[in-house]
Amino acid sequence: MHCEKLAEREAHFLQTELATAAKTGGWKLALDVSEVMLLASVGLGALVTLNKECLPAGKLVVFGIVDEIREVLRITRLERVLTIAKDKDAALKTFA
Repeated sequence: MHCEKLAEREAHFLQTELATAAKTGGWKLALDVSEVMLLASVGLGALVTLNKECLPAGKLVVFGIVDEIREVLRITRLERVLTIAKDKDAALKTFA
């Protein structure tokens, strides 16, 4: 994902385009959010929805999270719901 914010417009893309891509990949999706600096509530909802769509057949793994976004995930307790990896290699290993 190449965007600095995950708000309404980007959340729509996340839910439609990435869900389509996830279907073709067996619902295994590694999402690089290293460029995301703003995560709006609708973006949080999109991540939760995409995570639910990936289960139980596959998995959504989010990686490259900056400290500010990690704090948002901690406060909302989504760090307990989402699979979070440090980097791309660690994210891909979760699919093995």
